[in-house]
Amino acid sequence: MEEKKITIDVFEDGQIHATTDGFVGTECVTELDRLMKDIARNVTRKKKNEYFQEKISNDTKVKVKND
Repeated sequence: MEEKKITIDVFEDGQIHATTDGFVGTECVTELDRLMKDIARNVTRKKKNEYFQEKISNDTKVKVKND
């Protein structure tokens, strides 16, 4: 499983750039909102291709029926 990482760059002019890696679908937006809610007022988002992918779980469970 790929490591999930959020990188935040703060520039001298006050701009904040945040980049996510390892997140799929809307998960990145949820985590960024949670992290930035008290820091950033004006937010502009540029979505990467991973945003538009569906999150696929490999937590498949198989039931075996004993006769």
